[in-house]
Amino acid sequence: MIDSRLMNLLSENRANPLVADCLEQISQASEIRYRGDGGAQLNQIIDTYVVRARINSELNNGVVEGFDALLPALKAAAGASVKVHSLEVVSHWYMVFTDESIADLFGILKSPKKKAAWFDPVKGYDE
Repeated sequence: MIDSRLMNLLSENRANPLVADCLEQISQASEIRYRGDGGAQLNQIIDTYVVRARINSELNNGVVEGFDALLPALKAAAGASVKVHSLEVVSHWYMVFTDESIADLFGILKSPKKKAAWFDPVKGYDE
């Protein structure tokens, strides 16, 4: 079940096109896989996602959307830690970055999946 604080925060930020897309996917999905237990220190998140943004740009032709807004917001953040929420619908993954209290939205990444199927890290994609 998606944290109600996260849903409220997303609703407050629906002017962001990626957030609006995420909310639309959530409303249409028959099943959503949610994980909201990820978190790390701000500097670790910045270091990780600067590298991921470079890989996305150089190797993936920019297939993951949202880095252009996420990285500046993280670099401007004053908080000490970031909470990462993963939302998986059948065709996309959304990574939502908030402060630890889920009061401030730093950004959102939208990744297409290789197949319109559920992904299991051990078994791969469901057929």
